[in-house]
Amino acid sequence: MIKLKNIGCNTPVRIETIGILYETIEDARKMGLPLEVLDHWREEHELAAIEQAIQEAGFSTTRIGTPCDLVALSDQMKSQIDFIVTLSVGFRSRYRQALGAMACELVNKPYSGPDPYAKITGQNKQLLKAMLDKWSISTPAWVYIQNDTMLYQQFPPFPLIVKPSCEGTSVGIHEDAVVFTKTSLEEYVSYVLNDLGYPVIVEQFITGKEFKVCYVGNGNDLWRGMIEDTHDDGTSLGSDFFHYTAKVQRMFKKEKRDFWSPEFEMLKKQCDLVYSLFSPADYAVFDIRQDMSGAFYLIDYNLDATLHPEKTLATCCKLHGISFHTMIKMILKTSFISQGIAWR
Repeated sequence: MIKLKNIGCNTPVRIETIGILYETIEDARKMGLPLEVLDHWREEHELAAIEQAIQEAGFSTTRIGTPCDLVALSDQMKSQIDFIVTLSVGFRSRYRQALGAMACELVNKPYSGPDPYAKITGQNKQLLKAMLDKWSISTPAWVYIQNDTMLYQQFPPFPLIVKPSCEGTSVGIHEDAVVFTKTSLEEYVSYVLNDLGYPVIVEQFITGKEFKVCYVGNGNDLWRGMIEDTHDDGTSLGSDFFHYTAKVQRMFKKEKRDFWSPEFEMLKKQCDLVYSLFSPADYAVFDIRQDMSGAFYLIDYNLDATLHPEKTLATCCKLHGISFHTMIKMILKTSFISQGIAWR
């Protein structure tokens, strides 16, 4: 594994105080935009749960705030922080996910999660998908649209799903994001381009099952788990998908699946390859769809996976017998090691 993170020469030998980077709903409101297009802030009970888990692992904590708040700290305040857990994913830019890691690099502090390169590549779907195609990783056929003139090109067969190219949490993806005609395609592309102000990914919509494959760790010290998103009665999603309302209202259940089953062997190899090429990532979540013929497609690679105790990564861990506090401890340990810090 190539170690790409740069923590400089002042890394503390022993970590005592861990700072936390994050945005709040108040930070989102300062943008002056509808909250549904800014849905990336951390909730108070989420921060409290993560903070408690870090403290139970034996560290003191301090809430820093946003990446800008970190950079603005006095040298004396910075010197009191030994390590940073970055929960920051920013708002409204094609590099928003990388700002926390960038700030940590700028102030020369070791931190959790992927480096800025991995964050930016994972956030911008056209970059990620181009890499997947180059590596022969199965992903739905896709087209990138940066402006209205790019509508006049060849698209994959319908049905198609239209998404902002650099967003997450299903921001900008509504129930009518899956389109079946040229007219509806042009209308939704125009909405994303002109109303939301984002470049667009148009990709073939895969009807079938939806899985999440979760990773914690790096190198040989790696845990993997898998869940399937289902309807309440346990049936697969089929033509349903994670639009914004479905995510906010948590319309689908999560069921444990055995990632080590022979039917997932090729998928496991592909996920392992992608994870290794972005390492050290410390933790991440893959979005996978399986079509009616049994073929798997990598839809998204979430290098900004939330550590929220009730959401995908924590739920997957829980269903596989790993408590939330144990998950946080695992992430801290692998983050320390990836930054060249001995685990206590």
